[in-house]
Amino acid sequence: MSKKIITLIIIFILVLASFYIYNTFFSLKGKAIIEAKEVVKLSIKSPSTAEFNIDRYEEKENELFIMGSVDSQNSYGAVGRTYFRVILYKDNLITKRLIINNEIVYEDDLNDILDF
Repeated sequence: MSKKIITLIIIFILVLASFYIYNTFFSLKGKAIIEAKEVVKLSIKSPSTAEFNIDRYEEKENELFIMGSVDSQNSYGAVGRTYFRVILYKDNLITKRLIINNEIVYEDDLNDILDF
C-alpha cells in the first residue's frame, strides 16, 4: 500500500476513536451512563464482576432515565442477572431514584421537598 492510503486509514481510525471517547466519557449521555453504573455497583454483592447492558437511555425535561441489566456474581459465586432503572437529575447527575428488580432501593426526597 502507498503511504497516502496508510495515512488516510490512520486518520480515519483516529477520528473514529475520538468520536467514541467523546461519546463515552464527555457527552451528557456518557457521563450519565457512567454515573448510573456506579450507583448500581453500590447495590450488588460483587461489583468487580459486573458486566452491564444498557437497554434504554432517555432525556426528559429535568431527568435522565437509564435502564438495563447487570450480570454479576452473588455471594455463592454464581452469576445472576439484575435489572435496574436509574433516574438522574439532568442538571447535576445526582441520583433521584434507583430501582433494582422492580423494587425502589433509593429515592431522593430532599430535592422534591426543596422544589415547593
